[in-house]
Amino acid sequence: MTKETIITKLEKGRAEFAYRCVEDSLINLKPFELNSKRFLEGAVKEIKESVLDKMEKQIKEKIEQLLRLLQNIFKKRNSQNYLRRKKR
Repeated sequence: MTKETIITKLEKGRAEFAYRCVEDSLINLKPFELNSKRFLEGAVKEIKESVLDKMEKQIKEKIEQLLRLLQNIFKKRNSQNYLRRKKR
């Protein structure tokens, strides 16, 4: 069994995310539309907007998780410092 590095996990997640965005955007296609320049321009726009929207949501979620984690770390450190001062 190979050990996944953080970069490998991130790249795998990024690739899966991009694939899902394209798949979601192309699910309702009609065969004759694939040859239309107007359709292709619209599809590119839709995919771009979909990817950016999903990325924005995921980034916000990750930032919120990180902030909660940092708050917990600071609370723990403050309580440990308080206990040390109290013992003195």
